[in-house]
This record gives sequence, structure tokens and C-alpha cells, in this order.
Amino acid sequence: MHTKTELIFGGIVAVYAFISISEAATLTGTLPVSAIVKASCQNFVSGTLNHGDYDPASVADNDAQTTLTLQCTNTTPLTLSASSGSGSLAQRQLSSGANRLNYNLFTSSARLAIWGDGTGGTSTIAATGVGMLTNVSLTIFSRIPKGQSAAIPGTYSDSITITVTY
Repeated sequence: MHTKTELIFGGIVAVYAFISISEAATLTGTLPVSAIVKASCQNFVSGTLNHGDYDPASVADNDAQTTLTLQCTNTTPLTLSASSGSGSLAQRQLSSGANRLNYNLFTSSARLAIWGDGTGGTSTIAATGVGMLTNVSLTIFSRIPKGQSAAIPGTYSDSITITVTY
């Protein structure tokens, strides 16, 4: 004769055996993962555009150039524009007190296209970012035209604001 305790215990063992024999079920799904890389630029550095000595009696233009560098996200299209500084985009001016010396900035060594904001016949400079750890280097060209024979001795300067649009 079996006691109640043996029957309960036997029933528990049977249930446990059934549970341990059954297979585990699985369910799969997907986890969406995303990121947005925004266009970005950093580390803008401009060299000094120094024309050195200007000789008002020279028969040659006084040309100079400098390099701008910046870092932008890969394949980011850039547009660089330049303010007029003193004077106008068509004819910038270096100043020494009340005295002026004409000059301009250009987009290439041929010095045909004036670098400006894209208005009044001026051009902007286009470039493409190559990665945040790699510099984009752009050369800026300048010219003080010959024949400014009325130039007064002094140290002349101007300041140009450069805008990078990306």
C-alpha cells in the first residue's frame, strides 16, 4: 500500500521528468541600430598674406600667396567666401592711417577671378572635405597692382573675414 506522501512525491518526479525532457523554445527578432554623421568642419587656420616691400616705382605687380587649412567630414562640400575688408570686393584696400594701397584676392595663380562672396562678378572657392583628421589645403592668391606711384611710406594692413559654408 502506498502512502499519500509516496504518491505526491511520485507525481512531482513525473512532472519534473516531463519538464526536463521538453525542448526549449526560441524567438528571434531584430534590433534596429542607427547613427547620423553630420557635416562638420574644424581647425581652420590661415597663414599671413604678406606682400613684403611694395615699390611704387616698380614695373611689376607685387604678388603674394598663402595657404588656408581646415578639416571637414569626408565628402562634405565646402564653399569659402571672403569679405571685402577695406574697400570693395572689386578693389580691396590696405590702409595705413588715412593712406590707401589697392590690392585684391584671387582664386587662382592666374589672378583672373576675384575671390569674394559670389556677388558683383566675384567667385567663391569650392572644396571637399577629406576626413576630420586630414587637412584640406587651399591657396589664396593676392596682388598689389603696379603703378600706385602716389603711395605714401608706411605699414599697410587689412583684415578679411572668411566664411566656410558646408
